[in-house]
Amino acid sequence: MSIEHAWLNSGFKDIIYAISFRVKNKFDGHLNLYPPTFGKIRTHDKNTIIETTEAIIKLFDVKFTYSFENCDPKFRAKIREQEIENFESNPYVPFNKQWSDPYDYYTITLPDDWQNDQLLQKQRSRNRAIYNTDKVLEKVVSVTKGAYRLNYDLDINFIIDKLLHTKRHFTYCGSTAWLASFLNVPTTVISQDSKYMQEEKLKDENMYYIDEKDFLRNV
Repeated sequence: MSIEHAWLNSGFKDIIYAISFRVKNKFDGHLNLYPPTFGKIRTHDKNTIIETTEAIIKLFDVKFTYSFENCDPKFRAKIREQEIENFESNPYVPFNKQWSDPYDYYTITLPDDWQNDQLLQKQRSRNRAIYNTDKVLEKVVSVTKGAYRLNYDLDINFIIDKLLHTKRHFTYCGSTAWLASFLNVPTTVISQDSKYMQEEKLKDENMYYIDEKDFLRNV
């Protein structure tokens, strides 16, 4: 499948990796982007997937032009298979903005019920879920004396700005974890299997990995 075609999924990771892969491979042609919708993924999301993708593209020094296109479902499936293969190469290229000059606040992202349900449906993604989100939130608030909650119902540019200057970001392995990784934000990743996360998912020196049970017991 040609590098000129990129499948976009609903989450930050897939958008970031799709663009990062082209930047890492010095792509300088025209990129056809195929989103699942031209609107919002969920009604309470702040941004459309188009708005989110364009904000993320601005965080890279791209050499290519791009457009958003519709495509036949069968063609989309082929593109998706190729993109998943591309992602396995770990196409990490840092954003052109990097964490610095932390202000006096912390940030946190926890999966909502729908996101947790999605993670728990698949064996390979169950380790990324957080089983006791209320208790984790309570612990983070207790430790930090308060924290900004960053989720898809906030504007993508607001999220990026808050991550750039947070003292530390607390998150599950999803959503803003990928933004934090490419922004080089000091981050605590809470999961059911921290060793698996570190070795298989977010391979980032600025990430601290901890099992949910240990976080609740020891932090």
